[in-house]
Amino acid sequence: MKLLNFDNVNATGFRNRERKKLYLATFGCQMNEYDSQRIAQILHEKYALTSEPDNADLILINTCSIREKAENKVYSLVGRLKKFKKQNPGLIIGIAGCVAQQEGDRLLKRLPFIDLVFGPQCIYSLPDMLK
Repeated sequence: MKLLNFDNVNATGFRNRERKKLYLATFGCQMNEYDSQRIAQILHEKYALTSEPDNADLILINTCSIREKAENKVYSLVGRLKKFKKQNPGLIIGIAGCVAQQEGDRLLKRLPFIDLVFGPQCIYSLPDMLK
């Protein structure tokens, strides 16, 4: 799992605004790492990255279906995140990436506390999905 640190991606004018917190975990291939960077940049105006899921307003897990080990780690992590949803019902939890694209309906049935499931082709629609 790779957590991104985007302290160096601060856009001019956003430093003094109050932003919500985004916990973004990436599993799998290099393309997922690139997609996670795009997600962070797209959401940067309203969300600041945090390394702690327990204080996040939005948790996104970007997944890879090519590497089976990554897919198994995702299910393990998502199961552990359920407690944060119970503590904070306003928390939004989403799964992105190839696994989300291929397993969307099954993920929502297996993990009913998940709010968003979207594939790589929908990354730019993420701000609208969060409204």
